Amino acid sequence: MKKRLRYTGKRSYQEQDQIRKVAPIMKSKLKQKQNQRITRITNMTLVVGTDIAKKTHVAQAVDFRGIELG
Repeated sequence: MKKRLRYTGKRSYQEQDQIRKVAPIMKSKLKQKQNQRITRITNMTLVVGTDIAKKTHVAQAVDFRGIELG
């Protein structure tokens, strides 16, 4: 009879080492992507953020200098 393996939620040492090696690369990629987005902002750009909640929704508009418009 074959023994079934169950996932216990714990990572092996090899998996932990792989995560440690990949994590700094992922952070640098995220920073690079964020910098690319920032450089795309011109004086004609309007940034709008929304927060969708159960009862109250909120939106905010910001111009390219970071000044709140509404």
